[in-house]
Amino acid sequence: MNQDSQWPFIKWFQSRKRWRVDARTKDGGHRKWFETKYEAQGYAEAQRIKRKDEGDSAFNGLTPAQRIDAQAALEIMRQHARPGMYLPTFREIVNFYLKHHAVAKGEKTVRQVIDEVLESKKNAGKSEKYLKDLRTRLGQFAWQLGDEKIINITAVQVDDYVLQMPRVANTTKNNHRRLLNVLFQFAKDRKYILELPISKQSKSEVKFSKPDILTVEEATRMLYLCDWDFVPALAIGLFAGLRPEADLWKINDWRNIRFDIKKIDVHAAKNRASIRWVDMPDNLIVWLLPYRKASGPICPTGDAYYTRLQKAKEAAGINRPAYDVLRHSFCSYHYELHNDLGLTMKQAGHTNAKTFFDHYRSRVHHEDAEQFFSIWPTHADQEKIVSISVA
Repeated sequence: MNQDSQWPFIKWFQSRKRWRVDARTKDGGHRKWFETKYEAQGYAEAQRIKRKDEGDSAFNGLTPAQRIDAQAALEIMRQHARPGMYLPTFREIVNFYLKHHAVAKGEKTVRQVIDEVLESKKNAGKSEKYLKDLRTRLGQFAWQLGDEKIINITAVQVDDYVLQMPRVANTTKNNHRRLLNVLFQFAKDRKYILELPISKQSKSEVKFSKPDILTVEEATRMLYLCDWDFVPALAIGLFAGLRPEADLWKINDWRNIRFDIKKIDVHAAKNRASIRWVDMPDNLIVWLLPYRKASGPICPTGDAYYTRLQKAKEAAGINRPAYDVLRHSFCSYHYELHNDLGLTMKQAGHTNAKTFFDHYRSRVHHEDAEQFFSIWPTHADQEKIVSISVA
């Protein structure tokens, strides 16, 4: 082999009429100039001998087995190297291992990390409904793969788990995938894994459909047939459009129902910084008057709320698994009644006009909207209403 093509590299520079020896490495070194090629070659050979001696001395303290292992490691790196690719030194490899050894060991099981996720989300103040959803869906995943070390979970396993879920809609599959992403992102942040084992292949296609709403008759039956103490929650959802968790549960005190000005003080919700007042239509005021108190909770919260809501739906003969159907009904009927986008969005706390139109425009007839906000208590119920001024 031509020595001039070996490190350190020898090159003639016509402009200087001199020979240059480039003995630089990534760890240091320098370049030197010589008058003759003979002198340059002598210096270069001396540098090669020095480098070999230093390399050999590094192996003097190794056993034969360790030398073989080191040589095998070098060969593996060479096989995987592309032309021009930098090969790391053993010191760099060791430093990388020391930095990432906790990830590489991956001692945490899926079940242990799920427990940590739930504890973390609880401490972060997440809603009980969200925590229940997290426990349920991640618990199903743990039933199959809970004892596996989380670092060993592959994208293929996650894809198969999500896509092969039996007898569930694509929306449900995507909800499972979304919460699995929460799990693995948490694991990545805690350095239990290097990358998320979730691929784009596990996301199912979901065709857009408008949210379910109640007919006037269904809304009426729910109000008439629900448990007596659940009427305020139903009426506020139907005729004021408050979200259960983000609005109603947060302001769950009769002091925020301002009968004197016919408004609900929603900005009192702890998670809302902006001022928001929701108007109360006359029929809502009449539904709420029998329950009016100076203070105290308006309705049950948490699982108790959804248990009562499901019971009211069943009593009314509604078997559809409609989520947030009270609020969706309010938005559709209110917009049709007033034909005022800004007003309805303000009442509902919406911020995206396109989303609002996609979900709620042209859902009902105007006559239905008039009937919806004319759902009054029966004559028997009206007899229970305390005669007070609401002006």
